[in-house]
Amino acid sequence: MDAKDAYIRQLENQISMMQKQIDNLTELILIMRQDKFGASSEKTPKDVVDGQLSLFDEAEVCADASVPEPVAKEVRGYFRKNSRTKRAELIKAFPSASFHAAYRKKKKSVSSVVPC
Repeated sequence: MDAKDAYIRQLENQISMMQKQIDNLTELILIMRQDKFGASSEKTPKDVVDGQLSLFDEAEVCADASVPEPVAKEVRGYFRKNSRTKRAELIKAFPSASFHAAYRKKKKSVSSVVPC
């Protein structure tokens, strides 16, 4: 019985080691999927890099608030011409001719060959 018990313990240890390895690999796969397909953001908090982000606020700092904003003008939109009219105009430039063809119906004769 001692040999069977030792063999059973060895198999149980092997199973537990394999289960730990499976758990580690599963966690690694989840981490890699998150890195590859997960959400990413390039947003940086302002207080982290205060000196660099303030470079882009120069226009707001130097702007005079008492000057009124410029009035936006209303502009007419662009309307595209119908493309078929353009095609019709292009076709007019090509010469065209019409003709009528006459044909006659031929009678079909059927002959049978009888083998001898």
